[in-house]
Amino acid sequence: MEDRYLSSTRRLKIDVQALEIGMFVCDLDRPWIDSPFLLQGFLLETAKDIETVQKVCDYVYVDVAKCIRKERKRPPKAQGRRTDAPLKIGFAQAFEHSIDIYDRAHALVKSTMDDIQFGKAIDTGSAKSLVKECVDTIIANPNTLLLLTRIRNKDEYTSQHSLNVCILSIVLGRFLGIPVAKLEELGLCGLLHDMGKIKVPNEILNKEGRLTPEEYEIMKSHATLGRDILMTARDIPPSAVDVAYSHHEKLNGSGYPRGRNSESITPFTKIVSIVDTYDAITSDRVYQNGRSHLNALNILMKSSGTHFPSSLVINFIACIGVYPPGSIVEFENGEVGIVFEVSAEAKSKPKVLLTLDRFKMPREEIVLDLSQESRDENGEPYRIKEVLRPKSYDIDLKTYLKEVWV
Repeated sequence: MEDRYLSSTRRLKIDVQALEIGMFVCDLDRPWIDSPFLLQGFLLETAKDIETVQKVCDYVYVDVAKCIRKERKRPPKAQGRRTDAPLKIGFAQAFEHSIDIYDRAHALVKSTMDDIQFGKAIDTGSAKSLVKECVDTIIANPNTLLLLTRIRNKDEYTSQHSLNVCILSIVLGRFLGIPVAKLEELGLCGLLHDMGKIKVPNEILNKEGRLTPEEYEIMKSHATLGRDILMTARDIPPSAVDVAYSHHEKLNGSGYPRGRNSESITPFTKIVSIVDTYDAITSDRVYQNGRSHLNALNILMKSSGTHFPSSLVINFIACIGVYPPGSIVEFENGEVGIVFEVSAEAKSKPKVLLTLDRFKMPREEIVLDLSQESRDENGEPYRIKEVLRPKSYDIDLKTYLKEVWV
């Protein structure tokens, strides 16, 4: 992949009356904190988006590289070939299919780890095939697989983490405009990035508390071990080997195993490093509970510019949103629900499945569309108070969602 996907901003000052759908606003004529916008940088996707900007600003700066150009008519492609054009389908239609893909992919990751443990060859063909299915599903409806990445089992952390990093990498790559074929390669990089951990003793992987210096050196060896494992596998792209070896490198050279700096870290590695960190922070482990989505984003922001590219962190936040699918949210009235669908046009107003009443007792599930100004039994509008950590109030995401949509 070329660095154009992570290229620096090319700013163009635009009068707000000249804004068009598809332009990416990267800066305002005033401080962001004085504006109503949640994120520093966003795509103008609807006429309402433009109208909102026009009410606040006289002019803005547009990132030319991130603008989405109007599609020109193309000749039809050969039958059976996939294209970059998204085929959008509804959540309910996509969810059952996504569960099947996620379960099969998770089983493949576990069997791949077993093969590595016992010295068998990696089934590269099956891995590539399932990654392609993940890419197709994300293009059709990114909400469903994103939601499934929030379903965690602390006893299966390593295998679930590998699959989640695959999915999150594809979602971010799609947001950056990476072509389908490269998305498949990026997804494979995410899927295989931690295979070296199979060779690290479980007592170190799952140790409660701080590792000793000697144990930490063993833990760090998983990057080199992962490189060596993938180098011996058939039909593994060089990018996957590089990501396995380099996903703990940092921009400022403080990472491992080689202490590489920004210029020596490839774009795929930068993408996988960010989503790897995010998923690790939000996951339950044997020795600790996962932290909240917003906590994880805050940690990424604090590490931007030193560990991760600032522009890429901002793009990840813009891509995944404040309330990503699978988030457990509590409303101001005390009721609790699961975010299951987020539209690109209204990321701060998702669809939520209400599961607990204000006393935190199970209730009949009701779907709220916050973009429609839903109101509670007292006539008050539903407003999200906070995003809770995973598994808050013992909510079983998979059980709830399968009962509603499968």
